[in-house]
Amino acid sequence: MKHAGKRDRARRLLKRIFVSEERTYEYHMPASDPMGRNITVGDSIADSAGRFIRHVKRNSDFFRQASVAYAISILAGLFAGIFLGHYEEMLLALPGLIVLVPAAIGMRGNIFSSLGSRLGSALHLGTVKTFSKDNHIIRSNIYSSIILSVIFSVLLAFIARIVLLAFGIKSITLLSLVVISFVGGIISGIILLATTFVIAFASFRRGWNPDNISSPIITALGDMFTIPSLLLAAFFTLSYQELVLPAAVIILAVFAACVFRMARAGKEYFADIVRQSSPVLFGGMLLDAFAGMILQSNMGSLSMLPVVLLLIPGFLEQGGNIGNILASRLSTKLHLGAMEPKFSVEGARDEIINTYILSAVLFPAIGLLTFAAGYAIGIGGAGLDVVMKAVIISGILLATAVMAIAFFISIASFRFNLDPDNTTLPLIASSADIIGIVSLMAVFHVLGVF
Repeated sequence: MKHAGKRDRARRLLKRIFVSEERTYEYHMPASDPMGRNITVGDSIADSAGRFIRHVKRNSDFFRQASVAYAISILAGLFAGIFLGHYEEMLLALPGLIVLVPAAIGMRGNIFSSLGSRLGSALHLGTVKTFSKDNHIIRSNIYSSIILSVIFSVLLAFIARIVLLAFGIKSITLLSLVVISFVGGIISGIILLATTFVIAFASFRRGWNPDNISSPIITALGDMFTIPSLLLAAFFTLSYQELVLPAAVIILAVFAACVFRMARAGKEYFADIVRQSSPVLFGGMLLDAFAGMILQSNMGSLSMLPVVLLLIPGFLEQGGNIGNILASRLSTKLHLGAMEPKFSVEGARDEIINTYILSAVLFPAIGLLTFAAGYAIGIGGAGLDVVMKAVIISGILLATAVMAIAFFISIASFRFNLDPDNTTLPLIASSADIIGIVSLMAVFHVLGVF
């Protein structure tokens, strides 16, 4: 009764707000309506608001857990953006370095978000209960994450170099790209490997759903550690040119050893993870490399407008997080049989609504906090109104696109007997990167900033 009274008062308040002087406007339902009802605009708005309030209450655990993760994610994205905005001179001094940035942070997020998603599914299914080196699932996930980090850090340098040559852009040498990509990848990868296990097990012990929090926090930390690691490796390359060749030789030897180990892995579980993950990680790197090329081609404008560099990591990160959380939750539902692998939104309706609600809060918050952070540290170039318009419009486009991708890839991968934990997150995050950069640059161009 108490809750019913509150709902009635809320309905009356909404009616007073939206229906001036209690006036109602009759709307005749079409003849096909079996009830033949007449409804009022006031009742319709109140009913919709009531349904919205009930939906939020019903999913309060999701919003509470996701809000904590996204708050950490936004702050970490700002930290990464501050590094990127402050070191635009290094990006100009090392042409081609910025091509590595979206691909490196995307790859790191892809590898370890997928690890977090697999751990979340294993915890839900009960195949993993505590961290133990004797558990073959734990060992296989650690081993596969290390091998993927080594192999794809080196491949990223080759892909970046090929893309740069294809577009006729002069850049630093291939060996320098190899050293920067590998060193930056290994430093951040070691940190993220430990962090992912801590987040998954700690959240599950607290009764939280790892699917709600692991992806945003992991991708945020991926940005926060990967960008400084890349810049540190770039500084090493600039300062110690004579060490680049021997370092590259050692790195290529480690790469060859990992490839050889994979060739002899047979049907081991870690090898299945690597094999299923590799095609989508490779495709994701290609998308991210082209996203980096877009940034490289706009480097002149970006250097004059560093607030956009400050914005990029957090904006892209949240776009990927939106899709990754949706995909992780859909993956767990599919594993548990709580959702049919059909291309129908019926089983995913609540998840999609939740994601839109989060997006409506996240992107305006990113725009406001980015502008405030840039103003505080002297990184600017655009007014608050321009930044907010660009972020909100681009955010709507990005959120809609990544949700559609997350839904269809999750269902398709499950129907083809592929583990969605290995396939969906890398494709979603990489798609979010290129869609986010294209939409953001396009909106800034339309607004006349570039």
